[in-house]
Amino acid sequence: MTADWTDTLQPIDLDVLQPVFPAEAVAKNAGVALDDEHVFRRRGRHEADDCTRISRAKDCLTALPGDGESVHVLLSGHFRNSDFVPVILDMANDRCERLSICTLGYDRRTVDMLLRELDGGRIGRLWMLSCVYAQSHFPDLHAWLTTELDRRGSRHMAARVHVKTMAFDFADGRRFALESSANLRSCNMCELTTITADSGLTEFHHRWISELFDRAQT
Repeated sequence: MTADWTDTLQPIDLDVLQPVFPAEAVAKNAGVALDDEHVFRRRGRHEADDCTRISRAKDCLTALPGDGESVHVLLSGHFRNSDFVPVILDMANDRCERLSICTLGYDRRTVDMLLRELDGGRIGRLWMLSCVYAQSHFPDLHAWLTTELDRRGSRHMAARVHVKTMAFDFADGRRFALESSANLRSCNMCELTTITADSGLTEFHHRWISELFDRAQT
């Protein structure tokens, strides 16, 4: 009888496999999650752009959406979703008094950019949620970001989230919601980002993100 590849298989010791979510991370944050669904419905004008051959955020977002408009951008993964933050700040040409962010993951370059915008005064206050997955795999970066935001009067927390969104409140009253499949780090994947000028949608994202921070305190 001819041997095949299954004859040389070795058993796997399951005890040596590292868990995706270490027990201490899960235990610390498992209670910080939404209890039920949140729904927001809107109608508006939409534009769609294929930017899979564009390598910079400022080249694909050529104008901010007008009130009630949405811009849908298909991306190739050449740049970070977080690159939209300074581009939106540049185009708005105004101080973002309040920025709420939720993401699964992020990297040091993104953190440096956010702290730089806070220190430069273009962002007044930042509340950022990230996933317990990122905390468990990059504990030093998580702790450093949390400490640095706290020093600046802003906040960061890990929770059971997989949402990727940002909500911008500008001093002149304009409000933008950015919703995306992309995290705040490079991934070299095709992604979709939508930027909408809608006060209700922007407040919707501010509200549920704030709710998770409130739950963590209580």
